[in-house]
Amino acid sequence: MSHIQLGQFDDALLSIKKNAKFASLLQFEKAYSEYRLNRTDEALRTIKAIANPDDRLRELLGQVLYRLENYVDCYNIYKDLVKNTQDEFEEERQTNLSAVLAAMQMWSNATENVSLKEDTYELCYNAGCALIGRCQYSEALNKLKCAEELCRKSHEEEGDASSDECDAELCIIWVQMGYALQKLGQNEAALRLYNQVIKQRPLDLALAAVASNNIITINKEQNVFDSKKKIKVATADSLKQKLTWSQRRIIAMNECLLYMYSGQGDQCKRIIK
Repeated sequence: MSHIQLGQFDDALLSIKKNAKFASLLQFEKAYSEYRLNRTDEALRTIKAIANPDDRLRELLGQVLYRLENYVDCYNIYKDLVKNTQDEFEEERQTNLSAVLAAMQMWSNATENVSLKEDTYELCYNAGCALIGRCQYSEALNKLKCAEELCRKSHEEEGDASSDECDAELCIIWVQMGYALQKLGQNEAALRLYNQVIKQRPLDLALAAVASNNIITINKEQNVFDSKKKIKVATADSLKQKLTWSQRRIIAMNECLLYMYSGQGDQCKRIIK
């Protein structure tokens, strides 16, 4: 446990391996360490090998399935947990369930009619993303504005409305607001939001990647020099575990188009392959 608390997940796995007689009692710790090391398939196998997983393992299974983009099975896990578990983590489970519903709508075109609260900015944000998945961009924009207001209000109540932490949390909302504006044809307003996110230098590299990619799509054949800088941000090696398969495919397509617009045929063909 001390290795896990210190973020030493390789050492945690090594300790479990060395103490084989206790391994059966440390299945959660093993699966969690594998998950944190992005060895997601291994974490799934570890959990699946357990005959009667407790709620803690099922929570972890939900996170593993979400990362593997198996949204339907993930949804079923969280739906059951929300229905049958009552403790101090109820709000977190509601948020996770709403995130899965949004992901299903955005990336797999699967839908479920579930009524969830929207009284936190996370829940409101996820509801906005689900509306984007249904191409209801005006409604999504209104919902995301509500999420922004709830986020600011939350930080005001905690006495840190102008903090970097507040801006960092707003970045994820601004990216989706920018996308909704872009789909509504309001490119200038979308650009302002994307550049605002990039200026914040978010710790979540996926946010900078998505904002950069979306700026490239607005630039098209114009501002090629700017787009070449942005594509480096959007295609960094560290993003493989942070973006969905669909996001990586879209970014690769836009990279091809960028090289085509700039007359770099060989580079374009290489990315196509």
